[in-house]
Amino acid sequence: MLASRSFLSSISRQIAARGILVRSASTAATTGTQSRSSQSTTLSNGIRVVSVNGGAVTPVSSIGVFVEGGSRSETKDTIGSTHFLKHLAFQSNHSRSALQFIRELEGMGVTLNTSAAREFLSFTADTLPDDASRVLSILGELLHPRLEYFEVERAKAKVGEESARLLANPQTRITELLLQEAFRNKGLGRPLIAPEFAIHDMNNESLRSFASGLFTPAHTVVVGVNVPHGELVSGVEAFDTSSSSSSSSSSKQAASQYRGGDARVLSHGNSHVAIAFEAAPARDTRESLAFTLLQGMLGSASTKVRRPAPGSGLTSRLAQNVLASNPWVHQVSAFNLAFSDGGVFGVYGEAQAGRTGSLAQALAVEVSRAVKGSSDQAEFARAKAALRANLLQSAESPRGVVDFVARQVVGGSGKVSTPEELAAVADALSAEDIKKAASRILGSNPTVVAIGDAEDLPTQAEIKAIVGK
Repeated sequence: MLASRSFLSSISRQIAARGILVRSASTAATTGTQSRSSQSTTLSNGIRVVSVNGGAVTPVSSIGVFVEGGSRSETKDTIGSTHFLKHLAFQSNHSRSALQFIRELEGMGVTLNTSAAREFLSFTADTLPDDASRVLSILGELLHPRLEYFEVERAKAKVGEESARLLANPQTRITELLLQEAFRNKGLGRPLIAPEFAIHDMNNESLRSFASGLFTPAHTVVVGVNVPHGELVSGVEAFDTSSSSSSSSSSKQAASQYRGGDARVLSHGNSHVAIAFEAAPARDTRESLAFTLLQGMLGSASTKVRRPAPGSGLTSRLAQNVLASNPWVHQVSAFNLAFSDGGVFGVYGEAQAGRTGSLAQALAVEVSRAVKGSSDQAEFARAKAALRANLLQSAESPRGVVDFVARQVVGGSGKVSTPEELAAVADALSAEDIKKAASRILGSNPTVVAIGDAEDLPTQAEIKAIVGK
């Protein structure tokens, strides 16, 4: 996900001055001081509104406007549009200039973020409750960017700089390669980071066309935390939707089908390898959590962490069987990327230059052991406890709750569950759920990508044979 912060907030300083402490949502739920509740309303124009109130003691209200689409909605002619819209979010719109926009928000001490992902574009704000309605109105204006010629041309340099910086990170680059190969450059396989040719070819007319199909009521979800539901609905009803396009052809989501693939990029420096398989989509909550549990069992570890803390994964399978057993390995980790209609599960590793083939084989062998072997009760219990803790911690802050809820509405099952409810699902996972996840892995074609001295990287067929042994 691409994220940027446009304004530095004075809210944190105001909170510190008042001596107010933020309590986690899970603590509030167990003490019973104030229960957390959510309400949902779908307006007649199609905008979905979700509010969450209670469960935390904080003076901050968080509001997020999420637009379904993202880079998966792009075509070969509009690649890079989502990345550009992220950078152009705080420029002029139909109601005010960029300067007016900045001055008003700075005057309120608002923290404003915009993020671009494969399935959505989001605008989120943290503000004091008294300013929530005013901030919501301003967020609604972001759905009507002017996208002037000079704004788009000026953004090219910023997008280019960010793309170069992100792709200079081997882990970011390998993730992009992995998804592009796994979904064969369609849907979820569209690049999230704008490639050089797309930056050069971008123009404001093409971007306006893409935005008009994306910024429609039917694609819009508004989430508010510590904002009364009636106030939130009234504010969203006041959004100007008169100029919204009735056609969404430019932002129609392409179906994503996992296929697997093979890519290698020759480069100097350390070897980086990722091996992935088809996993459950986010909308299949229980099965997706089973993959996350398997991810926890494989774990992660790094020699770059000098003093690992308890719970950092030193006893996990990848740490013990790959990192500790091979002094030339620098770091290893398992991952599970779940989207609305697809997902990938796999392992990643970094090793000394010239060890690409050995690293890939070691990772593949460990995946094979995980999906074909059995776990002891202690390992299973540790992984479930860690998963439960991560779910409960994911929505401790108002901003965390906004993201937690939005991901369920936009890219998940559509049903809003609390962290406690999802933790209960995780608690109920059994060995049979892990077997079901393992069966999906064994039945899919692997995706194998590497950066570095990749000449000895095993082929897709060779990796599949190792995992299936």
